[in-house]
Amino acid sequence: MLDWLSVIILIGIGLLLIVLELIFVPGTTVVGIVGLICLAVGVYLSFQFFGVRIGWTVLVGSSVTGFGILIYALRSRAWERFTLKRSIDSKVNEEFR
Repeated sequence: MLDWLSVIILIGIGLLLIVLELIFVPGTTVVGIVGLICLAVGVYLSFQFFGVRIGWTVLVGSSVTGFGILIYALRSRAWERFTLKRSIDSKVNEEFR
């Protein structure tokens, strides 16, 4: 039971961090790398604990789930709540140059 739980938690955290990197925290790459490592460790543990057949199933399932979440997030425009909607329209004071 603990084997399944650790694999599911690692894959879930990995997918969450990768989606956060792509949508909410672009450019930092630390969040994405940690997410990719969590995802890779989860898939590796599924191969290690359950064998090749279940390992490939987990790999394909997590890939499809990740792409599905990403496509849903991009189409639903969920990130627009967090973006800056105002623009800066002030000017530099040329007097002090």
